[in-house]
Amino acid sequence: MQIETSFLPITLFILGILLFVTGITTTVVFSRRIQQLKEEHQQKIEKDTKQYIQMLETSYENLKRSKHDFKNTLLSLEYLSQKNNYDKVYDAINEILDSQLLTTRSNEHKLI
Repeated sequence: MQIETSFLPITLFILGILLFVTGITTTVVFSRRIQQLKEEHQQKIEKDTKQYIQMLETSYENLKRSKHDFKNTLLSLEYLSQKNNYDKVYDAINEILDSQLLTTRSNEHKLI
C-alpha cells in the first residue's frame, strides 16, 4: 500500500503536465483555425466586392450608352419635326416606347 501512495504525487504531476500540454495544444489549434476562418471570410468579402464593383461598372457603361442613344434619338426626332415629317416622328416615338417597354420588362426580371 505504501508503494501505491508514493506514486500518487508523481502520477498527479504527470497528469497535470499532460493536461497543461493538451490545453496549450488545443488553444494553438483553435487559434490557428479561427485565423484561417477570418482569412477565408476576408477573401470572400474581397471577391464579392470585386464582383459588385464590376457589376456597377457594367451598369454605368450601359447607362452611358443608353443616354447617348436616347440623345441621338431626340436629335433625330427634332430634325424630323422641323421637316414636318410627323408620320416618321410618330413611328420613331412608338419604336422608342416599344423598346423601353421591353427593356423595362427585362430589368424587372433582373431585380427579382
